[in-house]
Amino acid sequence: MHTTASDGTLSPEELLVYAKEKGIEYCAISDHDTMDGYLQGKEKAKELGLTLIPAIEISTGYRGIGVHVLGYCLDPLNPSLEPVLNFVQKDRVRRNHQMIQLMQEDGIDISYEKLEEEYGDIIGRPHMAKALMKLGLVSSISDAFDRYLKRGEKYYVKREYISFVDAIEKIHACGGIAILAHPYQYKYEGKDWEQFMLDAKNADIDGIEVYYSGYDLEQIDTLLEIAKENNWIVTGGSDYHGTNKPHIDLGVVNVPDSCICKLLI
Repeated sequence: MHTTASDGTLSPEELLVYAKEKGIEYCAISDHDTMDGYLQGKEKAKELGLTLIPAIEISTGYRGIGVHVLGYCLDPLNPSLEPVLNFVQKDRVRRNHQMIQLMQEDGIDISYEKLEEEYGDIIGRPHMAKALMKLGLVSSISDAFDRYLKRGEKYYVKREYISFVDAIEKIHACGGIAILAHPYQYKYEGKDWEQFMLDAKNADIDGIEVYYSGYDLEQIDTLLEIAKENNWIVTGGSDYHGTNKPHIDLGVVNVPDSCICKLLI
């Protein structure tokens, strides 16, 4: 689940209060490329009686596309993590400025300063989408991505990534476990899918996110079988972002009735 420390719309404290209201006992603030949300929220979690798992979602590069690797139970203050996060965050700022410049060149009244004023220091495409909505140029966040901000569209700028392998190594160096996040989102099929799973195994991934908002039971069964074959840890999560992803609610994942488990949300 994500907070205002990355691209969520609830502060860490607000998110944890909502988790408590939803009856969640175990949760992981897994913001993109930062552990600030976890650090800001850990005292609130204790106050609420929640078990808050240290976590992060690192943006990595794999065969020319972005792949997310979740790190759980890692030391947030381990110096091994710092160069990775510095690289990713600096590249995000570069990319944001370039995307905004492209919009400005088309006469769109948007600026980095205005976005920071409204949303704080952590700026991403969801914030740009909201700005486009306010200007009446799109009808929703998803409309903004589909027409302007996703890969291949007019204002999309390619990111630079650390490697998939490096991210896993850094998570392990911090004492954490590395999990392949929402594997079906990368659209691999057939032999490409098989190679993806093999490369994850060769990179010493520890597990795979099986239970995820939007996955159907057939997809879940396939991922469970892959996890069993590779002796991988099974995790799950809603990937809650607040109003930035209004179709996803906290703690809601598709879990078979026969499966009784506690999930990392």
